[in-house]
Amino acid sequence: MEVISIRDLTRKKALAALKRYRRRYYNESVEDEELENVYKLVGGRLSYLNRVAQAKNMMRKAIEICENERIWLLTQCGILGSAFLLGPSEMNIYLLLIFRSGDG
Repeated sequence: MEVISIRDLTRKKALAALKRYRRRYYNESVEDEELENVYKLVGGRLSYLNRVAQAKNMMRKAIEICENERIWLLTQCGILGSAFLLGPSEMNIYLLLIFRSGDG
């Protein structure tokens, strides 16, 4: 088996891909501001961009993806072990930093 690394798209390429997809498949011209807002939520990850581009409401799908990722991350906190004994506010800050580090 061979591992292939696939990098996230740059901001410019992600916005262009979203715009092109929406024009081709939904025959709509999306405002740059909406594309920017979607990109701020999902970044350049291809799987996220694909799901967002196919959704009727891109912003709603982007928020849904973020919420699902947040829930997944919170359920994985057990793997951090007993050394991860922070108060609720410290834990929220730590988790936010982990989550935001994947923004691209």
